[in-house]
Amino acid sequence: MGQSRPVLGHSSPPALPLPGLTSPPSRPSGRLVIKDHEETIVLRTRHILIDQGGELHAGSALCPFQGNFSILLYGRADEGVQPDPYFGLKYIGVGPGGTLELHGQRKLSWTFLNRTLHPGGLQDGGYYFERSWGHRGVIVHVIDPRSGTVIHSDRFDTYRFKKESERLVQYLSAVPGGSILSVAVNDEGSRTLDDSARKAMTKLGSKHFLHLGFRHPWSFVTVKGNPASSVEDHVEYHGHGSAAARVFKLFRSEQGEYFNVSASSEWVQDAEWTEWFDHDRAAQAKGGAKISDLRAAHPGKICIRPLDIQLTVTIDTHVNSTLLTLEADVRSWKPGDTVVVASTDYSMYQAEEFRVLPCRACAPNQVRVAGRTRSAPSQAGGTWGWSHGRTTCIRQRAA
Repeated sequence: MGQSRPVLGHSSPPALPLPGLTSPPSRPSGRLVIKDHEETIVLRTRHILIDQGGELHAGSALCPFQGNFSILLYGRADEGVQPDPYFGLKYIGVGPGGTLELHGQRKLSWTFLNRTLHPGGLQDGGYYFERSWGHRGVIVHVIDPRSGTVIHSDRFDTYRFKKESERLVQYLSAVPGGSILSVAVNDEGSRTLDDSARKAMTKLGSKHFLHLGFRHPWSFVTVKGNPASSVEDHVEYHGHGSAAARVFKLFRSEQGEYFNVSASSEWVQDAEWTEWFDHDRAAQAKGGAKISDLRAAHPGKICIRPLDIQLTVTIDTHVNSTLLTLEADVRSWKPGDTVVVASTDYSMYQAEEFRVLPCRACAPNQVRVAGRTRSAPSQAGGTWGWSHGRTTCIRQRAA
C-alpha cells in the first residue's frame, strides 16, 4: 500500500470479496479500513506491504474491532515469485511511512500453564472404578445426568446371600427417575439371584439379566424410566479362556458438555510363564498331581493365579476435549477463540492449536478446548517433555 504498491499484493488468484470495506475519499488508494461486520471477513493474498504513507486499519484503540477478521497468506516457494529482499515471500510488512493498526477485543494475550498437561488430556476429572477378587456380586453406580458425577454406588452379593436380591430390588426402586444407572457383575452374581431382582432389572431395560448364569460377565447402562436408552452386553462363560462384556453410552450434561459412561465385566486368562523344572515322580492320585503339592514341592515355580477377574466403571468427562488450568484469569477467552499451547520459542514442532469450547463449570483460570493433546507432557511453569529449559506457555491467537 502506498503511492506505487498494489492494495492486495499480487492479484492472481484474486482476493476474496470483502464486505464492509471503506476508503476515505481523501486517500482512495492509500488507506484500507476494515469495517465491523456480522459475517466473517477473510482477506486472502500472497503478501501485504504497507509503506510510503499507506495504512491498514481494523478497529482502533478507542473502538476495537468486534467481528471476525482473518488474513490468509498463500503461495509456494517453487512458484517462481520474486521475494522481497527484506520481508521474503509471504508476509505482512510495514516499511518506512507505513501504518498498520489491528485492534481486536481486549483479551489476555498469553499465560503459563498452572498444571501439567499430559498427552491425551489432564489426568484428573471424571471417574474410574476398578474391582477384582474379593468384590463379588452385582455392583451398581447411580450417576447424575446433569453433571456426570456419581451420586452413590453399592455392591450386592447375590452369590452368597438370598436377602441381597431383595435389597437390590429396594435399592433400584429408590433411585430417582432420570438417573443414569451403570450395573455390572463381578466374579459371580447369579447363585442366589431370585426372580424379583431379575424382573426389576428387566423393567429397567435389560434383556439378558433374566438369563444370567454362573459366572457370566454382564454389563448394563441405562436411564431409569427410559428402557429404550439401555445398552447391554452379556457373555456365557464356560470356565476357560477370557470373556468380557463391555458397554458404553454417551450423555450430554445440562451445560451442554458430553461425558461417556462405560462398564466392563470380564474374566481375563493371561499366559504366565515360569522357569522350567524337573518333576519325574509319577503322581499317585488319580488324575495327576495336586496343584497344592506341586506348589509346596516347587515354590515359586507354579502360577499363583493364572485366571483373573476384573470389573471397571469409567465416566469420561473429557470426551474429545481437554481442560487447561492456567496461571492467569482467562475469562476474556470466549468459545470459538483459538489458543496455542507451545514452548516459548514457538517452534512449529512444539506447538498445538485448539479451539475454546463452552465450559460453565470452569474456574476463572480454566478453559476447555476441543481435542486431546498429542505431544509429550507439558510441565506446569516448566518445560516441554523433550525440550530442555524451554518454558511452556499458552497464547491466545488474535481473531
